[in-house]
Amino acid sequence: MSARKKAEEELKSRLETSKQELAMIQDQLQRTQVKAELNMENQRLKDENGALIRVITKLSK
Repeated sequence: MSARKKAEEELKSRLETSKQELAMIQDQLQRTQVKAELNMENQRLKDENGALIRVITKLSK
């Protein structure tokens, strides 16, 4: 195999590795964004639940 072919194969291998790493990073980013959205929704529901509990407590007096 010529030096040029070896260099091309090495570049192709590095490109494939980079593509895989990019896919992994994109997946992690998406998971992080989903987690942040879920955390915000969870806090909203906790706040709403607290408000409902206060209303029910006042109504039951």
